[in-house]
Amino acid sequence: MLYRDFLFRIVDLELVSARGDVQNLLVQFTALLAAFSLMVTVLYVPRYVYSTLAPAQLQIAAWGDEEFLIATALAVAGLFAILAWNTALPSRRASRG
Repeated sequence: MLYRDFLFRIVDLELVSARGDVQNLLVQFTALLAAFSLMVTVLYVPRYVYSTLAPAQLQIAAWGDEEFLIATALAVAGLFAILAWNTALPSRRASRG
């Protein structure tokens, strides 16, 4: 509970999105992720499509890119979990009412 309160004090949702709309924030965040995904695709796909390496060597050469994509996916899942924290877990204060 302290961790959640700490995060909401550091990341003020009303400052991040126009008029503090969480749905608008998630749409903007999704658009940012889509743009990032497009740029990664534009940079990485030609590297492997036009490669002259053997498939076994190409698999070894791709290890760093795989780690980067896995780490990025974990970070994005963590950010979505932080943004959706209030809807996933009910507040103790509201239930005591």
